[in-house]
Amino acid sequence: MSIEDQINSLSKNEMTVLHYKCKGLKYDQIKERLGYSKDWVQLQMSNAYIKLGFSKEMHWTKRRDILKNEVCPLLPKNI
Repeated sequence: MSIEDQINSLSKNEMTVLHYKCKGLKYDQIKERLGYSKDWVQLQMSNAYIKLGFSKEMHWTKRRDILKNEVCPLLPKNI
């Protein structure tokens, strides 16, 4: 499955949280913007990571780099 297909498999909520993560916001900042709990934001991001093929063992710096270089540039601009 291509990265584009993986991105297209994300729910609207997962895509929205990922959009803010790509803009550099932390979970607390995202929860304030969206009006949900931090647990909800983390769940959406966790689901997005799974759909994007990230393993739980992957170090956060590797996740960050993949998001920055491969995923974020392909996100729709009108979220």
